[in-house]
Amino acid sequence: ILGVVSFIMQVRVLCSTWRHHIYFSAKGRDPLVATYQTWVAGNPPNPSFIEYSKEKMLTLLAGVLGEVLRGAFLTDLVVCTLELAPMILLLMAVVRWTSF
Repeated sequence: ILGVVSFIMQVRVLCSTWRHHIYFSAKGRDPLVATYQTWVAGNPPNPSFIEYSKEKMLTLLAGVLGEVLRGAFLTDLVVCTLELAPMILLLMAVVRWTSF
């Protein structure tokens, strides 16, 4: 039972990691901060380059987080597979044990 609970928790982590990866990847590809001119066109009057730099830095950080979360997702996927395989083998052993 502990293995099943652990697997369910790991699947929740896997889903959460994927959702966060999608979110941060989208934030990292924001076309509004691609150039200073597009940012100025989409913002109120008197835009400052410092504000643009802050937003650009946050956008770049979101892109990096998106890539890191992609790697974390792959790692979590391997862990889920490694947790599921023993449970399947145990179930197969239980089914065969009753046939002897």
